[in-house]
Amino acid sequence: MLERKCKTLLSFVLHANLSDSEYVLGQSARAKQLEIAFNGNLYGTLQVLQAFELIPFIVLDNAGKYSPPNLTIDVDFIETTQEVSATVRSLGPALISSEQDRLFEQHFRGKHTRCLAVYGAGLGLYVARNIAELHEGVSISAKGDSVSKCTINNVPYAEFRVTISAKR
Repeated sequence: MLERKCKTLLSFVLHANLSDSEYVLGQSARAKQLEIAFNGNLYGTLQVLQAFELIPFIVLDNAGKYSPPNLTIDVDFIETTQEVSATVRSLGPALISSEQDRLFEQHFRGKHTRCLAVYGAGLGLYVARNIAELHEGVSISAKGDSVSKCTINNVPYAEFRVTISAKR
């Protein structure tokens, strides 16, 4: 396994130390004028496989794809003596309560997500979880609110959080 700095959990996606985090989100997200705010720091190290580097890209890509325009995607880094974690918070299509347990299923896309003109095959979180499970002590969880904060084009939007955690 390769040693990676914990900050790698999400900042590796700045590919080759690019400081412009919008680069990661791709042209369509830049057109939506999305920003990423990094909050907190991580200083420890983790032993991870190179495939682990896909997880932050998948999570940020999903956040950018499903967020409405002109918003900020927050990335919160937390480090304790027992664990390090990174949580990506964004606004996305609200979940129906029965959908929460299906977020990591292969090919699953929520009802409100399917109403959007956004390409997706329902593989991102499925792949991310499978990669996380290759690492002892690493987990990924997702929680979408079912109570909407706003409605855009008849699609309710609510806060969506994905957390990547690693035990020390």
